[in-house]
This record gives sequence, structure tokens and C-alpha cells, in this order.
Amino acid sequence: MNLIEKIVWKIADREGVDPTDLEKPLQEAVDVDGLKTLIANTEDQHNRSHLNVEFVHYGYAVTIDGTGTVRISNKPSTMGQFSPQMPDSISNELDHREQAMKHIGDVIAARERPFVERLDGLLEVVRKMLGMKGATLSYVDTDKYVFEAVDGTGHTKLHAGEMVPLIDKVCKRVVETEQAFVTRDIEADAPELANLACDISSYIGVPVFVDGAVYGTFSFYDTDPRDEAFSDWDLAVVEVLGNWVSGELEQRQQERALHAATTERPYVGKLGSNR
Repeated sequence: MNLIEKIVWKIADREGVDPTDLEKPLQEAVDVDGLKTLIANTEDQHNRSHLNVEFVHYGYAVTIDGTGTVRISNKPSTMGQFSPQMPDSISNELDHREQAMKHIGDVIAARERPFVERLDGLLEVVRKMLGMKGATLSYVDTDKYVFEAVDGTGHTKLHAGEMVPLIDKVCKRVVETEQAFVTRDIEADAPELANLACDISSYIGVPVFVDGAVYGTFSFYDTDPRDEAFSDWDLAVVEVLGNWVSGELEQRQQERALHAATTERPYVGKLGSNR
């Protein structure tokens, strides 16, 4: 697969369509012939290591280095009025992180919105920040694993409320160890888990606790291995937001308990009526 095909296929994969269904030609975003010439003529290894070409196509930041490695990330969100668009171009990593944190802060701060809407927005923002296909908040129900909130298409097109045996999920490791699990390539980093991955190749997830007990997981995944390992900053963001989710769930549990005590109508469910 040549360089242009790599770009087109990666964009189509993120959009969830066949490459032939992309309506905007790549030529509208970048001089294709010039790009191929630039990569081909950069033969010196030192110059290749410093070469970095960036442009935007279908709203994604496309980055190509001197080795021809293609990275696609950071599509602006479409969540609406409480989610300002991320810039079309990320000039450097610090700017990217600053914009991502502002984006996340706007979602969390929108307290006039129901918790579930903010949770869905958070999953979307962080998933796109990490450049992943899928994101879930899931909880453990005895030996079952229930997908409580889902964002992205992923590989299985999960839906909120779907239930699977816990033994069949990589998240079981997070639940049992009560620690984060991070891998850019499950087959390479943790081959013993590859048969439980259900075609998931890269994953970052943290445990969610309610009243000191493991509630479930806050996780992000992709069917493809990542070109680069997750950074310490990536993990720190996921851990902090996992803690925020834990706090919100605990608060709602307390509110439901108070409501049940005053109305004598027990609550049934996880997230509750004040979703």
C-alpha cells in the first residue's frame, strides 16, 4: 500500500465508510504529487527523522513523518453548544494538550446538562483526543460486563445496555487488578490476553470505584495497534477523568438512596432517573 492509499484508507476507517465513498479528493487538502516527491527525495536518515508534514482532511489532523508513517487524529467534535470546535491544525503537542483540556473542561462544567449527556460528551472528546475508535463506561454485574455508555463505532458497534460475559473482555484485567491497563499493541505487549481481546489491538482503561468497590471500567480501544505508545499524559488524563466519573456516580448513588428513603420507592438501575 503506497503513501496516498494509506492516508485514504485511514481517513475512511475513521469515518466508517469505504474509501471509494469519500467525496472529497485528497488533492483538495494537499499537493499529492509534491508530497510523494518530498518523501521520496528525503534520503538522508537525519533529515527523514526531522521531516514532518501536517495537513487537514475531513477535519482530521494528518501527520506524515520522513519514514512515511501516517497518523490521523483530532477530528473536531460535533457535540453542539457546550463543545467548542478544536482547531483544524495542532501546531505542537503543548497546544494540543491545552486545547484538549479546555475541551474536556467545557464538557464537565456544563452542569445544567444531565450527567449521561456529559458522560457521552466526555467519552467522545477523550476518544478523539486519543485517536481511538471506541470508548465505554461499563460496570460489572456479578459475572456479566454491561456497557453502560458507548461512543464511537469501534469494531462491534456496541450499544448502551449490551451485556457480555466478563471472562471474554480485556477489561476483566482492570477489574481484577484494580489498576489501569495500557497497551499500544495487545498482541505484542500482552499476548496472553490476545485471545480475550475480541479484535481489540490497542487499549487504555482505568477502574471506576463507587464507595471503595470496583464499579467497572472507563476505557478506550481500537482495532488497530497504535504507531506510538500512549504517553504518561494520556494515562494521567484518563485516570483523572475516571476519578471524576467515580465521584459523579457516588453522588448519584447518595441522591438515589435519599430519594428512596423519602419516597419508600427503591431505585432500580445504575445511572438513575436523574440521568
